[in-house]
Amino acid sequence: MRLQPEPFERMKNGDKVLELRIYDEKRRKVGVGDEIEFSSMTNAEEKIRTEVIGLLLYKKFADLIEDLPAAYLGYEEDEKDYLKGSMYEIYTPEEEQQCGVLGIRIRLIK
Repeated sequence: MRLQPEPFERMKNGDKVLELRIYDEKRRKVGVGDEIEFSSMTNAEEKIRTEVIGLLLYKKFADLIEDLPAAYLGYEEDEKDYLKGSMYEIYTPEEEQQCGVLGIRIRLIK
């Protein structure tokens, strides 16, 4: 999976332990124990290997973000409104409504 540079760095540093995605056909194949390789959108050579340790299914990004500590995404609690809005820079509300959303809890593999 590809990540923007800032979230990639947060994950690489261990500050981001949750990845949010639309629960589309591709994500429905993700299971606990799977390995996911993340790469930076600006440098495809830079990669992080992770293990899926949990899956969280929700109807809306806002509900998922509200239920969990913002620190799981590498942010402060007072940045939750920003996080909720930023998801619609990547996904449309129609995609969210059609597919639902997935929180992928990960741990880095060294």
